[in-house]
Amino acid sequence: MFIKIPSSRKWMHIVFRGYEMKCFDGEREFYRYLLKSYDVKDLVDEEELARDISRMVISLMKLGYTVDEIIEEVSVACGIPERDLRDLVERIFYEYGLYEKNGIVVGV
Repeated sequence: MFIKIPSSRKWMHIVFRGYEMKCFDGEREFYRYLLKSYDVKDLVDEEELARDISRMVISLMKLGYTVDEIIEEVSVACGIPERDLRDLVERIFYEYGLYEKNGIVVGV
């Protein structure tokens, strides 16, 4: 997972380890997740992260994905929270001369 460091152009690559427990309450079942540990694996420059995900963003755009779909797909694939990813995707659009119109990515 990548987490943006506030007031910085750096991102932390964090790996979480935990447990998934299947629980039962009568006839209902539910899951509990317990965090066991985490490690900060790396600090990444925003430019490096943007470069890495830009290929995926452009590919999804060419396939006709909406902006929201692009953000959801990249978030799941790269482990980046959607709220942080939205700013990064908008920056990638700007750098490629793209913009959003009614949820669709359009080139200039």
